[in-house]
Amino acid sequence: FDAKFGRNGNSEPLLEVLRERIFAMGRELVNIFTAGLPPRRGLCSPAQVEEYQRRIRSLGLVTFGYEHTHNLFTELNLAEGQPWDPTEAASLPNWTRNARRSTCARRHELVVGNSRLEDRGTVFTSAFASSADDSACDFIVTWLGHGKSDAPTSGRASRVGDAECRAVMDTHDQLLRASQEQGTTDIAGWISLHTSG
Repeated sequence: FDAKFGRNGNSEPLLEVLRERIFAMGRELVNIFTAGLPPRRGLCSPAQVEEYQRRIRSLGLVTFGYEHTHNLFTELNLAEGQPWDPTEAASLPNWTRNARRSTCARRHELVVGNSRLEDRGTVFTSAFASSADDSACDFIVTWLGHGKSDAPTSGRASRVGDAECRAVMDTHDQLLRASQEQGTTDIAGWISLHTSG
């Protein structure tokens, strides 16, 4: 992307090979997270969990940093909406610059039926989790085994995207409660996230 391969109508055979691999991985991820997603913890069998984890690991995904996130979001038109000023996010309580943690600031204005949910700025921070915690949580956690030195066998597993996930899941919980209280799934509004990367 940064090298601008394939721009201006130029054919780049090597790029096409790479692009097709990425698209194939994307299609497989969509299938895994839709048709292949196992039921919630307690409702699925160990075999379903193992197959789900096997399919994710077989993609060979590796965790990377945030160096290209801004360019990627711009390319995907995901940087639209009400942007964060980095200094504004960093001034929020609980924002951390700890290199071993990622931080996510969230704000939103959401309408559920006659209820309005407004968040002017909440900070979520990543955490380390033990393999026992992974086995007990509602999420089915899959250890990729690439990109990070920490591992479940050392007693803690590092998280990439954990802070963002906490922000999204907390918003989901708010929407679920409001939807149940209002007796409607008529939801509108926006959410804006800013990560420490």
